[in-house]
Amino acid sequence: MDEDGLPDALSSGEFERCKPYIDEVVTDPSSLRQYYQSLLQHIFVQTHVREERDPWLAHPVIPVNAIKNISSLRKDSPSRPLVEFAARIALEAQPSGGVGDWPEVPPEALNQSVFVADLFNALQQGDLEKASEEAARLALISDNKLYVLEILMEACTRKFDTLGLLGYSIFRAAAFCAQIDIGSFILPLLKSAARERIQHIRMSSPEEFDMDAYGWPVLSRGGLEDVVLYAVAHRLWNLESVKQSAFRGGIALWLAEKYGTPTRIPGGGVSHRPNKTSNSASLWDQADPEALAAHLQGARERGDMTWAVDLGEHWFREGIPLNSGHFVALDSLQHLAGVVPDSCLIFLGENLLSLPSQLAK
Repeated sequence: MDEDGLPDALSSGEFERCKPYIDEVVTDPSSLRQYYQSLLQHIFVQTHVREERDPWLAHPVIPVNAIKNISSLRKDSPSRPLVEFAARIALEAQPSGGVGDWPEVPPEALNQSVFVADLFNALQQGDLEKASEEAARLALISDNKLYVLEILMEACTRKFDTLGLLGYSIFRAAAFCAQIDIGSFILPLLKSAARERIQHIRMSSPEEFDMDAYGWPVLSRGGLEDVVLYAVAHRLWNLESVKQSAFRGGIALWLAEKYGTPTRIPGGGVSHRPNKTSNSASLWDQADPEALAAHLQGARERGDMTWAVDLGEHWFREGIPLNSGHFVALDSLQHLAGVVPDSCLIFLGENLLSLPSQLAK
């Protein structure tokens, strides 16, 4: 794929100019990674965080990152509808309009001590300018391009309801993109964290905490937003990072405050036997959560998660009114389908079937 071709097409704002690159991705799967890198980098040049009621509308990185995850489940045969939809989201990205500039760090500032606590103090005071200066200094002295984003992700766990999904999406997008202007990734998250005035409380991973035990209460009682956040929490819990203990401490507190202490994990699984000839699209049409749960169980046992791609394509074929939230939710549910106990799969089936009504435009 031409290194500059797709970025230029995206900058034009014209979908027609993106079509040749979409065609290339569909016929040459080796270009899939570069395609999504171009979309994500374009988004961060163009867009600031919006204050929206729906968390998946806060920034286009959230749905594009989710669609990238779903697309990667079938790398040998990329889905044209998913690739096209991601491009349309990126093209709709609005100019930032005042997110701020990444500050230049004067040479003399590098001779001064740099403390993570100073960044947290600026965030707690809601001082975006000071927070940006401290973040820029930390980024410059670190060999790890993601170091500042890891610090901010730790802060996001203190406001997980409002910042968990956004923080994780930005963090993973930055990790996915090879050559990036790190400041353009950090600034949107800094702005959101400063607005929340996060109070930094040092936490570490609890010695005994069972993430899987929360699958039942979250999936059986929580709304769709909590289900999506539980998927984020599960991914973040197992993320290799120097901040892993701090991540886990924030997540454990969030789950305990919302759902208390789970008394037990119900045993058993789904009562239907997986039907190897069925697919996620036909089972979704049947609207039978037990059968769909059995299909998810069979797919997990086979190590085949392409059902999420098949279902997404089915939605397009059926002309279902779709928005960004459908694919954020689908990505979350496909991830949970691979990790939650069998007894929770029925709730994933129910959530999949209810997505159109929960996310109707």
